[in-house]
Amino acid sequence: MIEERKNRISASSLVVDYIREKLLNGDWEEGEKIATETELMKIVGVGRQAVREAIGNLVSLDILDKRQGSGTFVKGITINSALNQLVSGVFLNEYDTLAILGFRKIIEPACVRLFIENYNKENIELLNKHLIQMKKYEFDKTNGKFCIADGDFHTTIINGAGNPVIKKVMEIMSPSLYSYQVKFFKTIGPQSGVTEHENIYNAILHRDGDLASLLMLRHIERSEADVLTYRKITTEDVRL
Repeated sequence: MIEERKNRISASSLVVDYIREKLLNGDWEEGEKIATETELMKIVGVGRQAVREAIGNLVSLDILDKRQGSGTFVKGITINSALNQLVSGVFLNEYDTLAILGFRKIIEPACVRLFIENYNKENIELLNKHLIQMKKYEFDKTNGKFCIADGDFHTTIINGAGNPVIKKVMEIMSPSLYSYQVKFFKTIGPQSGVTEHENIYNAILHRDGDLASLLMLRHIERSEADVLTYRKITTEDVRL
């Protein structure tokens, strides 16, 4: 698995991936000392700087504890704190993006139905506000305001669905998606984002759950296509 990803992500991310697998598999438990820097260098096949950067990131998230002269140890992690730590995006990288979008294709069409069932005037006004912002910054690639408004539009629907579990899971995924959405936007532009969001908004106004759900699905499918286009463009740029 590590070999397959070496040419696709940064060296420090490979180390984070390896440590993540060991923690999730229970190979390294709370209070246990993890592999040394030298061992990680050999196992993952990266330099010392990459190992130190990865460990530093996980120490800053309170996942690992680096003790001078003793090594690096696993800290105690509750389920809630682990979820909050994941929000940082350290455990999510660009090659998780398609998987996240696949998850969104299942969840968000259902969320928009629930949003309509829980029809709330304040939430509708919020959606309109975010849509106006998207239109305002549709062709402005100098800042991330379009992407923020886009994310806020979806967040309003998710929150308005009234399911706290879905809300928490999407909070975890949002930072990673936003980071790469900014890159997509700067590289290939807004595509048909404003029109798609406006169509979803209008279906919600008419309380047409079937149409709104279908439009949300099509919108996320188009986002998947954007990801693939972005990767193709950036790969060609590297070759140039």
